Parts: sequence; C-alpha cells; structure tokens
Amino acid sequence: MQQTQLVQLLKVLNEQELKALNTFLKRKPDKIKKVIEPLFDYLRKFAPAYNSPKLNRAVVLKKVFKKSSVTSPQLNKIAFQLKAMVEDFLVTYDLANDKLLKRRLLLEALQRRNHPAFPKESRSLIKELNQQVSAQSVEKDYLALFQLNHALWSNINTQKVDTDFEVLLNTNEYLDAFYWRNKLTLILEAKTSKSIIATPIDLSQITNLPFALESNKTIAHYPTIQLLVKTIRMVDSSQIVDYQVVKKALLTTVQQLTKKDAQDIFVTLTNFYNKHKGENPAFWKTEAFELYAFAHENNLLTDNGRMRYIEYCNAAIAGIITKNFAWSATFIEENKMLLSPKVRDLIYAYIKAFFHFQKQEFDQVIQLLKSIDLMDSFTYNLDINIQTLNLRVFFERWAANDFLPKEEQNWLLDQLRKFEHYIIGHKKLPIIKKENYLRFASFFRLLVTAIEANSPQIPQLKHIQKDLTITNAVELREWLKNTLARLIANLPHS
Repeated sequence: MQQTQLVQLLKVLNEQELKALNTFLKRKPDKIKKVIEPLFDYLRKFAPAYNSPKLNRAVVLKKVFKKSSVTSPQLNKIAFQLKAMVEDFLVTYDLANDKLLKRRLLLEALQRRNHPAFPKESRSLIKELNQQVSAQSVEKDYLALFQLNHALWSNINTQKVDTDFEVLLNTNEYLDAFYWRNKLTLILEAKTSKSIIATPIDLSQITNLPFALESNKTIAHYPTIQLLVKTIRMVDSSQIVDYQVVKKALLTTVQQLTKKDAQDIFVTLTNFYNKHKGENPAFWKTEAFELYAFAHENNLLTDNGRMRYIEYCNAAIAGIITKNFAWSATFIEENKMLLSPKVRDLIYAYIKAFFHFQKQEFDQVIQLLKSIDLMDSFTYNLDINIQTLNLRVFFERWAANDFLPKEEQNWLLDQLRKFEHYIIGHKKLPIIKKENYLRFASFFRLLVTAIEANSPQIPQLKHIQKDLTITNAVELREWLKNTLARLIANLPHS
C-alpha cells in the first residue's frame, strides 16, 4: 500500500499532526471508528517513511483484519474513507491554526446572511491588519485588505452611506499594490526564464504594461514593489552596478519583505552572477558564497520544511568552491533531511562527491559516483553535472598516477564521446548551453590527446591554453585553465 493516495497523504504529516489526527478520528462516531481506526493505527506504526514490506496489501489484510472477512475491494473502500477523513482533518487543523483565515471565513458567512455585526467585525479585522508592526505583514496581506475593504464598501446593508469614503480609497490602494506586486513578479519570472528555457518565448503578452508604474504614487512606499522594479531593471541591463543596487536593497530590507518576495529577488541575483560566471569567475565566487550564506541565515532556502535540491547543491558548491569547507560540510549534513525523499540519496551522493573532488580525494569521489550510477537521475542539469564530474575526476586520478595506465586515455575519450552525444541530442537544453558544454568537450579532448608516452606535451598544452583564453563562454573554464596551468608548471622545460 506504499503508493496509495492514503499513504502518500499520511507521509506529509509530521509527528505532531499525526497525534492531532488520532484525536480527530477518535471524535468520530463509534460505527465509523470501528472501521477506520484499525487501519490507521497499523499504518502510523511505519511513519514517517512508510516503506516497510509489512505495508504489502496481503500483509495488511492479514494483520489488520485477521478476525474478519474483509476483502481487497473492501480494504480499498476503507482506505478511501480514511483518506477523506485525513483531508477533512487537514482543513480543520489549518483553520484552527490560522486565525486570520478563520475570521475571514466567519466574515463571509456573516455577509452572506446579512448579519448586522458584519460591518463592525469587518472594520475590526481591517484595523488589526493595518496595525501590524512590520511592513512584511502588511505587504503579505494586501490582497486580504483589498477584499475586506471592498466587501465593506459594497455591502448591501451599509449602502455605501454608513461607510467612510476612505474605505474606497483603501480598496483602490490595496488593489494597486496587489496588482503591481504580482504583475512585476510575472515580468521578472518571464525575463529570467527566457535565458534558461530552450524553446523561444514571446514576452510581449506578459511584459506589456497598461500604464506607467511611476504615475501611481499611492503604492510608492511598498518596499517589494520598489525592489521588483530595480530587479527587472537589473535583468534588462545586465550591468553589475544594477546588481549591486538590488543586492544591497535585499540585504538591508529582507525583514520588510515577505519570504516569497525575498526568495524571488535572491534567485534572480543568483541567476545574474551565474550568467557572468564564464567571463568573470572571481565575481561569481565572491557573490555566490556571500549570497547563499545570507539566504541560509535568513531561512530563504526552505519552504514548509523542505529544501529544493537546486538550493541545496548551489549553497554547498558555493562554499566548497570558495574553500569554506567547514561551512559546507555542516550545511550538507544538517540539511540533507530537508531534501525530498525521492531524490535525497542521489543529491547527497553527488554533492559529497563534489566536496571530495575539491579536496582532491579522488578515490572517494569515484566510489560515490559509482553509487549514483545505480540511481535514476531526474533533471538534465544534474545529469550533466554528474557526467562532467566523472570526466574530471578520472582525468585527475590519471594525472596523479603519472598518466598510467595508457588505456585510461581511450576510456576517457570514449566517455567524452558519450557525453557529446548526450548534449547534442538533448531537446530541452538551451542552444547556448549546448554550445558552451560542447566547447568544454572540445578542450577536454585536446587536453587528453596532448598526453603522449605517459607525459603531457608542453607545446600542445600551451597552444590549448592560448585558445582557451580567447574563446568565449566555455563551461568549466576555470577547471580547464587551472589544470593546464598546473600541468605546464610541473613539467620540465616549461
């Protein structure tokens, strides 16, 4: 039963929620409890993983319903009934823990019933939201404030006469704030997606603004909107000076932003310095670690107790590349369990392999990469990262063994051909990325074939080094450059 909708739903509940669910189910009539409680009590024994072989359907029937004549179809009905109750519990639980949502639902119920207390209760909630201490709270709730003000203004019982005109002005202000915050976010997402999605994108429908934002003075004091405008300007200009403006604004106003808005700005900043990685690796190194350390400190890398594998990898790599090994080692271990269980082992093995690679512990890297071979990858970016790391670690180990055995050269070239075929044939990889990885492959081939009689040939290495310097946009340029420089420096007659 591991893959049933019921078990998948139970998996998302933490220990506290499971206890609350147990209490919730015990309040059900005895007739219902008698049917569903045995199944729930049995299943919860296997939390949180729910991957025990004892969850096999036949075993469940035998263990839970051994004294009755419940059949497999009847078990399906019981599981469906329990799933429906878990869904009801989630709604009830969240409602009990979200006082604002509860009060808004109550207001809507009062309004539908023309209750005379509706205007008073509505004004009370609006006042409470407006008196929130932090700008973050106000910005987070301006859709709610728009809806509350509009409902109060247009309520049939007040007839717009008993309501202050300021309510209408506030309705307009919060509508503008909600509109612009979301409009600017969509524009930002569209512009940044254009550089990472392979298929051509028409931005005209998204980026066409109906009127100038500068003319709307009522929302000029919203930090999020100001920052989104600066961020879009940065994306359009690609100038480091604009990047520094946005970065400074994020670092100084993060506590005034909603978590989602701060995350959007942070991700756009990381996209910016990644775009400049090839031409300015020093800028990338400086910015990557500082921003990811800041994001981790301000809890911008997680949502609902889960961390995306991209943030996990990028944060760890930023620390590793800048030789902040202690920080990275702690980050990798402390945040492993925040990864999705579906990809946790794969991502952890890859990032640990990268960690050991940077510390030149090549045998450990190879062992970790072998374990990855037994798993299924799930994104082309990760596939490429694993393949390029595999190429580099075997080259580095070959070099450390004085380029012996000779057969290693043919093996590397064979792996390189497979990598090139993968890149060329990939339909989702953007053209610019394909070109950059194929340039890496070309230089890597030159590097491998420059080894003759178990020794690199200095004239060939210097020629490769010169071509690398004048070639634009090569993936893993820094590794190629450092490897060439190291080989040339360590050889006689250099």
